[in-house]
Amino acid sequence: KPAKPFASQGHYRHGQRVVFAYSIDGIDHLDSAWVENGRFTRVAGPRSGHPLAHLAKGGPAKWPERLAVKGELGKGRPYAIDTIPVPFKNPWNSPIFPGDLAFLPEGAMLVCSMQGDVWRVDGVDEALQAPVWRKVASGLHQPLGMIVVDGDPLVLCRDQVTRLKDLNGDGEYDFHECFCNAFETSTGGHDFICGLQREKDGSLVFASSNQGVVRVAPDGKSASVV
Repeated sequence: KPAKPFASQGHYRHGQRVVFAYSIDGIDHLDSAWVENGRFTRVAGPRSGHPLAHLAKGGPAKWPERLAVKGELGKGRPYAIDTIPVPFKNPWNSPIFPGDLAFLPEGAMLVCSMQGDVWRVDGVDEALQAPVWRKVASGLHQPLGMIVVDGDPLVLCRDQVTRLKDLNGDGEYDFHECFCNAFETSTGGHDFICGLQREKDGSLVFASSNQGVVRVAPDGKSASVV
């Protein structure tokens, strides 16, 4: 751990590369590990002049595939259950245990899975004739809560609340920003964190089986146990 004040900012995804971002003593850094010619390499240093800074601007789409399904409207009264099939068979053989859902301003639905993926579902309309799934993020730590704030998803994971950013407008999230990691992360196999809600003042509230009910400040810099 750095001897000087340290803060995680998140990480960028660009193709197969992952570039971590953090600050040390107020100076922004980028850090990326790789394998070249069978040998481990690492490029770390201040963001200004960093040779991999161009990877922190969004890259080509990683998951261009679109998975179409056919929805079914519920017919019960007074309570009806509409069904949107989940693409359990997909090109990546990704298991999908839905953890939460949220809606973007334009109406598309986002679904996070416990395995760490975020999916976008278009075509969620009054007919449900042709919903289309696409993967838009991956690599999160057991997300079991999600809301959308100012057009960006906030995803509740076991390690942090992650704000997803689409840097180049292609629909995929290139920057996994660390919005808050001020709460404890448990190594217990069943210490789940779930139930993300947003209060009127912008603070976040969720349930942690390790700490109890936790409130995150509106700026994400602190968290307290309620």
